[in-house]
Amino acid sequence: MLESLATSLLKTLVVFIFQKSLESGAQIDIEGAPRWYGKQAYGMFCVSTYYRDGLGAVDIAKEKLYRKMEERIRELIQIAIYENFRDVKDPKEVSFLEAVAKDPKLGLYVKSAMQIRNIKYDEDSRTAFVRGCISQESFELYQSRRLKEIRKAVSVKRAEEAIKELEEIEY
Repeated sequence: MLESLATSLLKTLVVFIFQKSLESGAQIDIEGAPRWYGKQAYGMFCVSTYYRDGLGAVDIAKEKLYRKMEERIRELIQIAIYENFRDVKDPKEVSFLEAVAKDPKLGLYVKSAMQIRNIKYDEDSRTAFVRGCISQESFELYQSRRLKEIRKAVSVKRAEEAIKELEEIEY
């Protein structure tokens, strides 16, 4: 049962996140911002950000970009689960979905997988503009590995509970 849920969830997450990134391709026109600001790249999930503050602006904008990417992925995962699996009632499946939504390693994944594609520093406004992207293939592989880990952890937990229950039975 969890196997089919995991397969469905993996497909849903990848399609949902990349579909949402394409849908959010609204025309962004910020005075002084480069043309690539806020735009998606083919086969990539991108976020853009900026920071004003002189020479340190580029480094601060890059750090801000990592946080923004992590927050956006978390938000889209939660929305995808809500929109596509809100009718799930089985407690095991619900706990599986909750485990997927809570990803303690997402920040590390974002730092390792995100490619900073564009950086522009505007001296007049003392503003750094940055865009970073994660490829669809990378995200799909990451989620696939996570779902396998979660399925395994859930199976181990169920086995431990079954053993404990058997041990409690008096003969």
